[in-house]
Amino acid sequence: HEIRTPLNSILGFSEQMADSEIDVEQRKRLQNIRSSGEHLLMLVNDILDYSKIESGKLRLEKIGFKIETVLAESMATLEHLALAKGIDMQMEIEDELKGYIVKGDPIRLKQILINLAGNGVKFTEHGYVKITAKIQTRTDSGVEVVFNVEDTGKGIEASKIDSIFDSFDQEDTSISRRYGGTGLGLTICKKLVKLQHGTISVESAVNEGSNFRVGLFYDLADKEEYTSKFDSEHVDLDLKGKSLLLIDDDSMNHVLLKPSLERWGLSFDSAYNGEEGTTKALKYHYDFILVDLQMPGKSGEEVIEELSERNHINAEAKIILCTANAMVKSFKPELLKLVDASLLKPFKEHEVAQLLGGLTSENTTKSPIKIMKKAKPLYSLTNFRAYAGDDPEVLMQFLISFIKTNHENLDFLQKHFDNQDYSNVGDTAHKMKNTFGQLEAWAVMEQLIELEKLVDSSQPKEVIEERIEKTFLFAGEIFKLLEEDISELEKAGYTSNP
Repeated sequence: HEIRTPLNSILGFSEQMADSEIDVEQRKRLQNIRSSGEHLLMLVNDILDYSKIESGKLRLEKIGFKIETVLAESMATLEHLALAKGIDMQMEIEDELKGYIVKGDPIRLKQILINLAGNGVKFTEHGYVKITAKIQTRTDSGVEVVFNVEDTGKGIEASKIDSIFDSFDQEDTSISRRYGGTGLGLTICKKLVKLQHGTISVESAVNEGSNFRVGLFYDLADKEEYTSKFDSEHVDLDLKGKSLLLIDDDSMNHVLLKPSLERWGLSFDSAYNGEEGTTKALKYHYDFILVDLQMPGKSGEEVIEELSERNHINAEAKIILCTANAMVKSFKPELLKLVDASLLKPFKEHEVAQLLGGLTSENTTKSPIKIMKKAKPLYSLTNFRAYAGDDPEVLMQFLISFIKTNHENLDFLQKHFDNQDYSNVGDTAHKMKNTFGQLEAWAVMEQLIELEKLVDSSQPKEVIEERIEKTFLFAGEIFKLLEEDISELEKAGYTSNP
């Protein structure tokens, strides 16, 4: 769990840098840093989860949630990976099941589905990954739900089927080198399903794909209690006039948090050990006191206990426990009773904002949280640069060809629509999807994915027309920006001649 502490700095500073003015090459390198950091965090989380399960310290939540919400979140998490590979992500949930609120652990269900569907995306080069949910049986108190995660990937050899759920086991020793991972994903899935008294099985054929089946029973709930995190959103806060003391021996966390806290209007003070933190907390007024659990000398636990035993200036302050120890909730229940909230490292800016905003809004009629969608870039040249071997002249050829080809495709799209030949509209959208996917042009991809469905289905003319108009709009903006990129390369002395 201590590996998570430096990861906090790596991912946190990367997040801050992403919001600053940086050029294309810097953004590419920054994305590599963030991608590597998130991959390492995934491996660490796998090992921590496995450790907690094996030691019997994993505790499951039982809250009301809608299965449709968890499926949608699982899809959203993996959709960009599937789009980049040209794979369709599909979701299907039984209509009757949409109306139910069930009681269970939505986070662990999402973990299972993301693990299974993530493997599907990883091992599928063409086709689709599909998550379905339907009711198997009903009782007066609950429902048994069957989840299927189906893919059209490489499949699993019959001789390996029985061992794929074993710890640290992968079907082929080359898989970890080619695709990454700990070999713990399916093991964790099986153990999480077992903890919930469910079943998990798989059917697979080499070069045809796999179908994982998970059966779980849920009691019915009266109200929905699950609120998803806004991972893809930027959160701003108005906390003017309030103050926060950070007690943490890791100086990087002070540097990391300061810009965000000051931007939200907080008066920020630092203490780098437990003794200094306790002294400040007993002498000066703070609205929030954020305490790291593990520090040399006086630990965070001792600081919190000391602050809870006295009548002092900060008796009403909100105490937040911050730690890289992901198991704190299971083995320190008495400590958690003394704090108002806990924050696990590595944390992201929006998680800190959500926590502080939630604690503040308890005493106000209106939450201070303002959620603002981050404006995503229209496209990325990362894949084109990689294919070009970072050769500017080859990249120019790619960009010129992309613009020319897709101007022609847009003309075909409009022509087929005018002729009400909707099947060919879908076919053209399918052809366009590959190159726009390589460009990571998600705004265009969102329209093309829907238009592509016209190959096999029909849609109202007005809906098709609106999607085509949006495709033209976003594509036109991209063409204009790409032409500016080409112009910049020409000014630098490069030529597109072969």
